Amino acid sequence: MDNLRHQIEDLVKRILDAEGFRLVDLVIKGKSPLRVLQFFVDREGGLTIADCVYLNRKISDLLAMECEGLDYGSYRLEVSSPGIDRALRTSSDFERNIDRIISVSFQSEKGTEHIEGKILEVKNGSVYLQQVEGESLCIPIASIVNAKIRVKW
Repeated sequence: MDNLRHQIEDLVKRILDAEGFRLVDLVIKGKSPLRVLQFFVDREGGLTIADCVYLNRKISDLLAMECEGLDYGSYRLEVSSPGIDRALRTSSDFERNIDRIISVSFQSEKGTEHIEGKILEVKNGSVYLQQVEGESLCIPIASIVNAKIRVKW
């Protein structure tokens, strides 16, 4: 399954990158013929429904022609935006959210810590936060267990 996943990611990233989109995540569920391929895609300015329809067709055509591990009709393909409540994982995820407040869990010498703070900057593999209580903190991205944007309603 990992080999299939990497093959699919490599194929799809090429067309997404060429068109200004970014693959945020690929989730593969189930087994053929009930397999579901979920592509979570984003781009600067966000994703529209028309983008999702367009990408669904492009990805479907690409996989039908070039993916050896998938037979046409042996899967269902879904393309969507990752949503505002998705986990932040990479430097670019944190950079796109500078000045936003996040909830973050991370490993430290004290164990797993949970804090909220505003992203000030991202550099050298670390996220710099201004905690709600006022303290600044530098957290290595590699030590982050979970981070999400705090959504106000």
